[in-house]
Amino acid sequence: LYNELLGMQKNLCISCDKRLLKIFERSFPGIKFLDRKSFFTVSNESKHIFSFSLGQYFRTNVESFKNNSKKWLYSNFKRDKEIQNLISDSNKVKIGISWKSPEAKQDNKDIALLKIISIIPQNFFELINLQYGDIAKDKEKIWKKDKRKLILFKNIDYKNDFDSLISLIVNCDAVVTSSNVTAHFAGALGKKTFLLVPINALWYWQTNKTTSVWYPNIYIYRQNEFNNWDYPINNLKSDLVDLFKKEDNKLV
Repeated sequence: LYNELLGMQKNLCISCDKRLLKIFERSFPGIKFLDRKSFFTVSNESKHIFSFSLGQYFRTNVESFKNNSKKWLYSNFKRDKEIQNLISDSNKVKIGISWKSPEAKQDNKDIALLKIISIIPQNFFELINLQYGDIAKDKEKIWKKDKRKLILFKNIDYKNDFDSLISLIVNCDAVVTSSNVTAHFAGALGKKTFLLVPINALWYWQTNKTTSVWYPNIYIYRQNEFNNWDYPINNLKSDLVDLFKKEDNKLV
């Protein structure tokens, strides 16, 4: 939507979370970005709109979503290579995983990490942490129960260093996540993503759809009962067999 707006209005300034500044400046050349919490002034002649309100002009029907790019955020290539060097060069499929929203106000979004990894065989998949917040107990649980490692990079600030987080996502073969910021980053980066959403999913995940209109690369798995993840988890388990085939060490 930003690129489409830029096509109509060249003198464009957008305020955003400061953690997004580098990413947005790289991804949307020609637009000026400002920290939304900083002090700045604008001309009295300028026009203003909330970013989410752009949809009412550029996405007026389902057909208009065909204008969506498959990828519109771009990572830092140098940081991509640095993180690539931190990841072991194993022959396993690298799954980035995120399972909760520590600061979310919506109930029923979080999923037990043990439940998710129970359908991701250890001999075939390697788990890379994409979850921010305190995950020490989760990490300990999966080690005690299954002797399963969750690859966590202590030199990455998962909550504040978004540039490193998206480079980490880029280095994953695919992402399995609950409905949180990881899902949106993975979708905007064009990464194959398996999204688990609650029965009361937020409006932008729609209802009854198995793919996202916003992110064509996201596959959606929905609860059919409040607070019960068995149905979507089992559906994802069966699909992993088909969707994760390795051919010459690459996902197809």
